[in-house]
Amino acid sequence: MRPSRPLPRQQTVFCHFCGKPYPAGRGICPVCKAREKTAQAAPTLRVVNIEKGMPPVEEARTLMNAAIAKGRKDGVRVLKIIHGYGSSGVGGALRIELRKMLATKRAAGAISEWIPGEEFSTLSAEGAALLRQFPKLRTDADMGRKNQGMTLVVL
Repeated sequence: MRPSRPLPRQQTVFCHFCGKPYPAGRGICPVCKAREKTAQAAPTLRVVNIEKGMPPVEEARTLMNAAIAKGRKDGVRVLKIIHGYGSSGVGGALRIELRKMLATKRAAGAISEWIPGEEFSTLSAEGAALLRQFPKLRTDADMGRKNQGMTLVVL
C-alpha cells in the first residue's frame, strides 16, 4: 500500500464587496454574487450630491432615481446621497421626501436597503450590518458622525 499524499490546500480569497471568504477560482462570491475583482471593477461606494444647486423636491427625486439607475448599471453597491439637513434646523424637505421615496423603493424591492446618516455607526444595528457587508465603508469620513444630511442606499 502506498502512502497517501496530502491533499492540496484550497486557496481562499475574500470578496471585495461583502468581505466574506470563498474558494479561489470560483469567479463569483457565493454570498453576494459579486464577480471577482478585475482591473475594471466598480467602486463599492459612490457619492451623489443632490443638495448641490438647491433643487426643488421633484427635481431631487428625478436626480436620485437617475443616480440609483446609473449606480446599478455601473455595478456600484452603495450610494451615499447628500441631501442636506435643511436650513431651518428641523430637517429639510429634500431629506424628508427623499427618505420617504427610499422607504417606498425598499418596500417594492427596487433597492436592497437604506440607512439614515445618523445610523451610520457601529453602535446602531443598521450601521453595524452595513459595515459587516461592506467593510471598506469603515474608512468613510461620515462613519460615526450622526450626519443627518446624508443617507446610504444599498443597491
